[in-house]
Amino acid sequence: MSRTPRLPRIVFALLTLAALACTTVTTLPERLFRQAGPTSRPAPATTAPGTTPQPGTAATPRTTDGGPTVGTPREARVAQAEGAPFMEALAEEQYSYEELNTVGARLKYTLKVDDRAARLLWGVNWCATTRAILRENLAKMEYEFRINGEPVNIAAFDMADGRSSDGLECRYLTAVVYDWPSGTTTLETQLTFTEAVNDGQADYPAGDQIFTYEVTAP
Repeated sequence: MSRTPRLPRIVFALLTLAALACTTVTTLPERLFRQAGPTSRPAPATTAPGTTPQPGTAATPRTTDGGPTVGTPREARVAQAEGAPFMEALAEEQYSYEELNTVGARLKYTLKVDDRAARLLWGVNWCATTRAILRENLAKMEYEFRINGEPVNIAAFDMADGRSSDGLECRYLTAVVYDWPSGTTTLETQLTFTEAVNDGQADYPAGDQIFTYEVTAP
């Protein structure tokens, strides 16, 4: 698949900010990571009981069972402004653009922190050539986040819209994680394409990508 590299591209970047047409807001691998221009944050609707949680709506930090703490969206914004690193930036592994842009990819990042209080950004995002195409793509995409197999509510992820350094329209999702337990914690981001999409530059078939982060703390 031939396309102009998008850097950095998780969001999230979070939303770190997974890796196809995606990118996160700090310097990260060629996948979810693009350098963003000024961002705007769509006002998240308050999540009513029984409805699907919306990004950016978590009001309090959440400590997972036996795992680290996932901060609030506001904490994620503060951490990012203060230069907290995305997990990919600290990982031993580096992947090619082709590997990061393959539906069906199963990629692992391994990293260590010296301080259990270290704040790391967990991001993923998606970009397209126009805002209309971005909206169409997002309607056919689903994100799932897990820590040690336990689902993490998307409400913990800050949501921001912006334009990448190469002019693409992007949606960023970014969370901050801290208070790491001793030993290894496993985080997962799963991006599922419920239908084939085209971001204005390339086609992506229905399928998914899973990105695993193994974080070891003293």
